[in-house]
Amino acid sequence: MVLDPRRWSELRRFRGLLESGAMSLSEIARETGLDRKTVRKYLAGPATPPRRSASGQLVPRKIDEFAPLVDAMLRAEILMKASVIHERLAAEYGFTGNYQRVKLYVQQARPRVAEELGITPNELAGLHRRFEVVPGAQAQVDWGDEVLATAILDRLLHHCEVIAINGPSYRLKNRLQAIERETDVA
Repeated sequence: MVLDPRRWSELRRFRGLLESGAMSLSEIARETGLDRKTVRKYLAGPATPPRRSASGQLVPRKIDEFAPLVDAMLRAEILMKASVIHERLAAEYGFTGNYQRVKLYVQQARPRVAEELGITPNELAGLHRRFEVVPGAQAQVDWGDEVLATAILDRLLHHCEVIAINGPSYRLKNRLQAIERETDVA
C-alpha cells in the first residue's frame, strides 16, 4: 500500500513511540487503521514522504492514463483477472507499466465497479466459487495414452466387479443401420 503524504506524516509521528517501546507495531496499526506490515514498512523506511512533483502534486502513475480502459473491461466482465487486463493493455494499447501496478489498481477498482453494477460485496465474493470433488470421485483421461488409461482404470476398478459384455453393441448396431439408410436414400 502506498500512503498519501498526509497519512505518511501521521504514521511517522508514532516512530518515537515505537523506538521507545511505548507502543508496539500492532498497537500502532490498530490506532491508525493500517495493516501491521504497512506500519512496519513505513516506520522502518527512509524519513522521506512518498514521491511528489515540484508543484507538490503526487507523481502520476502509468496506470492512471489507462484507468478508464480498465474500468470498462471490469464493467464488461467483473471477474476478469488482472493478468488478463495487463496482457490486453500491453498488447492492444501499448501499456508499459508492470503487472503489479495493474493488480493493485484492479483490487481497488473492482469493488467500486461492482457497486456501480449493483453487485454487493457478498455477491461478488460468491462469484468466486471453486468446483471441487472428493479425491477419486472423478477422473480425466486422455484415452490416446494406453499406459495411463490402463493405470487409471486399474485404480478406479480396484474394488469393482467388472462385467464384460461380448457381442454387438446395440448403440453401434443402430448407428450403422442409420448410416446405411442415409446412404441408400442418397
